Amino acid sequence: MTILSDDTKLRLLLEISSQIRSKVEKTLNLDATLEMVLETVGRVVPYDIARVHVSANDQGLDRTLVRRAAQDGAPSSSDAPEIYDPSAVSQLEAPITFRDRVIGSLSLQFREPGKYSETDSEILNFFASEVSSTIEKALLHEQLLIKEKIEGELEFARQVQLSLLPAQVPLAEGFDIASVSMPAERVGGDYYDFIEFPHQNLGLVIADVVGKGMSAALIMASFRAFLRAQIRNDYAIATIFRKVNNLLKEGLEDNRFVTAVYGVLDVPNRVLTYCNAGHNPPVLLHADGAVDRLTRGGLIMGVFRGAEYKESRKQLKPGDVLILYTDGLIEAQDQLDREYGAERLIQTAQAKRTASATELGDWILSDVASHRGETPLRDDLTLVVVKAL
Repeated sequence: MTILSDDTKLRLLLEISSQIRSKVEKTLNLDATLEMVLETVGRVVPYDIARVHVSANDQGLDRTLVRRAAQDGAPSSSDAPEIYDPSAVSQLEAPITFRDRVIGSLSLQFREPGKYSETDSEILNFFASEVSSTIEKALLHEQLLIKEKIEGELEFARQVQLSLLPAQVPLAEGFDIASVSMPAERVGGDYYDFIEFPHQNLGLVIADVVGKGMSAALIMASFRAFLRAQIRNDYAIATIFRKVNNLLKEGLEDNRFVTAVYGVLDVPNRVLTYCNAGHNPPVLLHADGAVDRLTRGGLIMGVFRGAEYKESRKQLKPGDVLILYTDGLIEAQDQLDREYGAERLIQTAQAKRTASATELGDWILSDVASHRGETPLRDDLTLVVVKAL
């Protein structure tokens, strides 16, 4: 390998740094940038093994590239970190710093004692400093690409999730029905559904996955598939929940679970048969002012295999209002971290009980928004109102 003078190294260094910036900034590709850094650094400071590491911790982006110099002095392509040898005889390392922030490091190794001088160290530090802005631009570009990809995936997931929710409320003679669902993020873990059966029976479902975001949405999609599959096979609600619980248990992690309420409304006779699997109890407001909380059922779903469930029946009379909701509603917090609460929900609904289902739902959401003020939703919020006319 030709030994260059220090002056030649510095001139070459400036030329190389300029070339890297001009070539890479046309594409801003991070891998290409790191490849070029390792390819060119050997022209000013020799090495057997070179390693460049960069990271953007706020975005979780981390990249390491390692290359070995061939016998003729030219670097050979390799991105295998295992060839990097901390026990090499001669080593140099320079931080890659951009605006007083360390974004990576550049390391060289040579299997010959005393290979590197102080001048080599100064040159490597200067080289790392010169390419730092180009690397930072490539990092930002890669983060932007990752963000755009995630945004695209989230939008696709949102569209898929919306397709799983009812496009409109069903028509049930003698009943007025309204619904709304508001995810705290782009996609969420809340689910509600209306399932029409023969003989004027209507299925009502509301469910919530612990957590939110993409993973919760995927679990909720599985719950929906399991539930609808079992509904085709069984009529008994308790049996359906027992089977869905066991299916969820097989696929969920230990810290994941689903709460749900499933009921079948006999429309002509105004009888609701339901089962509550650890969900916030739906509220049944009677026309005479009495309040029922629909608690009968069993445990949360997806945690205990073999859990048993029980169902119950409620008679709905003219003027009665059934409210199903997820915890994002009653746990909505104001700026002092005070929750909206189930009692305020009941009081608010009682005050507008004679309104239509849509008006009552809007009134409740408006009151929740008034309670929250500028505080964002911390959990998905779903509300279903069923009013007996």
